[in-house]
Amino acid sequence: MNIFKTVITVGAITLLSAVIAVAQQPPAPYGAPMSLDTAKKAMAAAETEATANKWPVAIAILDTTGSLIMLQKLDNTQTGSVEIAIGKVKQETEFVYAGESEESGVKLEKIDFTSKLTLVPNAAQNLKLTLKEQTQTGHALFSAEQGRVVSAEQTQHLVTESPYRETTITVSVDSTVKTVVSPMKK
Repeated sequence: MNIFKTVITVGAITLLSAVIAVAQQPPAPYGAPMSLDTAKKAMAAAETEATANKWPVAIAILDTTGSLIMLQKLDNTQTGSVEIAIGKVKQETEFVYAGESEESGVKLEKIDFTSKLTLVPNAAQNLKLTLKEQTQTGHALFSAEQGRVVSAEQTQHLVTESPYRETTITVSVDSTVKTVVSPMKK
């Protein structure tokens, strides 16, 4: 089960980083780059979430080319989870401007997105995890006045299969992630 939580965590972090980067600056032709500082913040957020939920996972942060920036293995994480996390999670995301929205009297721009993840395991030959189905949809609300994303919500459906002895283990996970971005109080 830890493998699946790793995939979900990496996908959610990658998507949130992409939404924030796209909303704040125009992307380079190959995608918005992720700085080491941003990767550290994403790692800290992922570790906080995993620790709060008592998930023993390996967390991998990849750049836009799929190269590893950071890897962290939490206590009691299965060895196989590290190999899966180092494998590449490729993500294709389509952003569509959905018009204006108003929330608490603030005018916001709504950006809808759909995403597809592809799991490319690392060279570990004994891991036979298959990503059978995966869909991700959601939206982000951007404040032009504040120059930032103020909230985002995504829903993900994930189905994986893995052979185990003479059986096949199929796991289906549905999750919704809601994010609110607030300015720091001074």
